[in-house]
Amino acid sequence: MTFWFKSSLGNHVLRDHAGMGGICALVFAYFMGPLPAIAFWLTTLLVDVDHYLQFLVYGRLRHWSLPKFLNFHLYLFENVRGNDKFLTVHVFHTVEFFTFATAACVLLDAPLLWGCLAGLLTHLVTDFWHLKRYGIYGRRANSYIEYFRRFNSLKNAGIDADAPFRDSIKNLESLYP
Repeated sequence: MTFWFKSSLGNHVLRDHAGMGGICALVFAYFMGPLPAIAFWLTTLLVDVDHYLQFLVYGRLRHWSLPKFLNFHLYLFENVRGNDKFLTVHVFHTVEFFTFATAACVLLDAPLLWGCLAGLLTHLVTDFWHLKRYGIYGRRANSYIEYFRRFNSLKNAGIDADAPFRDSIKNLESLYP
């Protein structure tokens, strides 16, 4: 078993979101000030809370610990690379959420919100780079419309798109009896 922080997934979280997000936040602070820059950096990290929500849903609220969450996603990450039938969606990583966040920024014109939007965009760009680099781009739907269309297509082909998530929970339960 690979520890998540020694994996490419852990490197992505620490190096890309925390590290690159922090460096970008310093540059952002020069133009927008310290509070929007802090909002920017926190957003680059906290956008991934939807991964935790996904873990809670597939674990049916039985598992709450951070190590279990990290191992759940590490197992998924290690097992989807050759699986073109894998499909997921994350609420804060969708076009719909980005559109909502952009509309909120335009309507409210608050510097903190602009910092959050820039952090969200930075997060999505680093995710795109990471998914492309590891050959798993396309495994995550970028909108709910895309997700339901592809999910139904897989279902009609007799493919269970939720199976990898259930397998990851079974693996988790074997690691933490």
